[in-house]
Amino acid sequence: MAGSLTRLFLQLFLYFASSYCTEDNCRQLEFLPPMKDKALRGHVIHTSDVSDLEMCQFKCYLASSCISLNLGPIRANKKRSCELCDAHGDGNKHSDALTFRKGYLHQGTNNVCAHARCYLNSTCQTGFTEKGYRCLCPAGFTGEWCNIRMYHRDILFYPHSGLVAGIPWC
Repeated sequence: MAGSLTRLFLQLFLYFASSYCTEDNCRQLEFLPPMKDKALRGHVIHTSDVSDLEMCQFKCYLASSCISLNLGPIRANKKRSCELCDAHGDGNKHSDALTFRKGYLHQGTNNVCAHARCYLNSTCQTGFTEKGYRCLCPAGFTGEWCNIRMYHRDILFYPHSGLVAGIPWC
């Protein structure tokens, strides 16, 4: 009974969240089929206990840097370890981090960031905007792909003349 109430709550939450989200903060994740007895190591960004796979997927949905998860086996307390990951183990550059781990499931998402155009050490987050991803720009850069350098202005005030001048710098 508790499991079905949890699923109903998650479905309602996702329905209302998708109805009221803004363009940049709306997230849609497509989960790929899970891989049995596998776990991604070295890319875990958060660990918590959950009751089932759906709750772990929900936690991944809420964590903007999560693109895959590891779900541990059921323990004596009927909980499972949910490890959120910031990389995939599905044949890309991190596939060597995907290791055998008895009783675990590794599940990735459709990672649009694998083909995104985020530049200049920006962070790509999958599942956001109509493109399917968004770029988080480092300080000093802006634009859809973080490819525009921002110029700051030092404001100088000349007290005796009343003049104000803006001096650009990089």
